[in-house]
Amino acid sequence: MTRTPHGYRTHWLRLTNNSPSDVVFRIEPWASEATMPVGATFVVAIMGPAEGDILEVELRDRDITVYGWSGSTIAVHRDRKLVMGWDLPVPETPPRKAEL
Repeated sequence: MTRTPHGYRTHWLRLTNNSPSDVVFRIEPWASEATMPVGATFVVAIMGPAEGDILEVELRDRDITVYGWSGSTIAVHRDRKLVMGWDLPVPETPPRKAEL
């Protein structure tokens, strides 16, 4: 994680598909998907306000989902090429049950 003096933070994730088959790589809340081939490595950069929610990654047998937090933007790269990304920040989300 990188903190900037302007009240933002950046998280970098390197995720590799070591499973025996392709998986679906999903970014939420945009519901965007890309196929992550066997052996592929995606680098995910998420930048947003330092205050607020946390980065969340969900792993399942055939898919990986990365959730941005309110106000964050997301970019996904493979071999230094953009796979998918958004300049539009994640909208505010309602509080989770544990936060109520």
